[in-house]
Amino acid sequence: MTGKQFFKKAAMLLACLAMVGFSQIAIPGSKAEAVNKIRIPVLGPSKFYPGQYQWNAAVLTADLINRQGGVNVGGQKYMLDLVEIDTNDLLSVSDAVNAMERACSMENADFIIAGARSEATLAMMDIAADHKKIYLDVNSAHPNQIKRVKEDYDRYKYFFRISTIVDFTIISYSLSDLDFVGQIIKKELGIEKVKVAVVLDKAAYADPLAGVAKGMLPAMGYELVGIWRPSYSAKDLFAEASAVKTSGAQLIWGVLSGPSGQAFVNAWSKLKVPAAYVGTVTDSQRHAFWKTTGGAANYIASYDSIGRVDQSPTTIDFYDRYFERFGEKPGWGSPFVEGALLALKDAIERAGTLDTEKVIVELEKTDLIFSNGRLKFGAKDSDLPHQVPYGEGYRSLVSFQWRDGKQLIYFPAAAPLNKVIYAKSPQSHYLEKLKFKGTVDYQLPPWMVDYWKKNQ
Repeated sequence: MTGKQFFKKAAMLLACLAMVGFSQIAIPGSKAEAVNKIRIPVLGPSKFYPGQYQWNAAVLTADLINRQGGVNVGGQKYMLDLVEIDTNDLLSVSDAVNAMERACSMENADFIIAGARSEATLAMMDIAADHKKIYLDVNSAHPNQIKRVKEDYDRYKYFFRISTIVDFTIISYSLSDLDFVGQIIKKELGIEKVKVAVVLDKAAYADPLAGVAKGMLPAMGYELVGIWRPSYSAKDLFAEASAVKTSGAQLIWGVLSGPSGQAFVNAWSKLKVPAAYVGTVTDSQRHAFWKTTGGAANYIASYDSIGRVDQSPTTIDFYDRYFERFGEKPGWGSPFVEGALLALKDAIERAGTLDTEKVIVELEKTDLIFSNGRLKFGAKDSDLPHQVPYGEGYRSLVSFQWRDGKQLIYFPAAAPLNKVIYAKSPQSHYLEKLKFKGTVDYQLPPWMVDYWKKNQ
């Protein structure tokens, strides 16, 4: 073969590779096998821990699926091919929109995993719908995403959510957690009517909780002393913590998912606010939180999607594999990402194709076990279409308390349900009999006990 002929054949081969993609073709005469790939961009705030939780879980799960033979698509083996895209959505909705556009237009996405801030998710799901891309949400919580699927199914049928939704199922869990600690306060401190301060992110997902606090807490027998709505990204909340201390609250119901969480914990600890904190500080779910707060997290309580208890037959295995690989526990979005990839694999294999419409049909039939429990999407004609439910027979959150550098699961504790919660949410009765192996007793902060025993 002349040099001219060689370069001519090489040019033709490169043209073919450009047309079909390097991952889809083997070079003739080589020993390399053709590798089919399913392209899945994973979108999240990569510079922040929620995005890191998502990406780590995606890598861990995809690696396991690929090692086990990948995905069987109509008799052909496909490997999962992930690409990490930073949405920066904790700080910028427009950045998140650009990230989703990139995933749909430039990254040749077959399917998309994304989600963190609800405001960004609402914008991103429109782009996914425009491009007819299946979008599995693993971290937002606002009801409006699922409301869109219900009201305009043909446009938004591409959206499926594995993460939580701020409906009363989840709210009743958190209120039951609050009431469990409230009853301990009454018993140990002899306080007949516990005063509650509410601290919520000033963000769309938390807006419904303010109304819940005003209506439910007094009905449950608590005195609501105030609601504080700090900025999601606040770095100094000493003024708010001081106001809570002045209010005379013995219990704080907080929902702080952004950087504001660490700011409040630091202030709560340094001011020795004599009130137990329950609800969630998403940042406190990290093992590293103890070190970053210099121990200020001691006695803070928070709910989480996963703990090292038997939420499902696979929870501890997933937890341990994650910790061994990344030196950190799985975070809030981690089990949801695992569930998204397992659900995709299952649906694709049943569909026998990567065709979007056929995969949607099979995703709607999903019923499998993952680290957070049972994953089954709400039917398209249900109240919560394409939303994975919580409750008996499905899955539950867990609540932990930081004590001396350890995260200790204390709830669910098979405790009686407040009658007001039961009347509002009968399905929450599962909490009255649910207690995972390894659950410990809750402890009130010692300075709180000392303060109220001296000041009643």
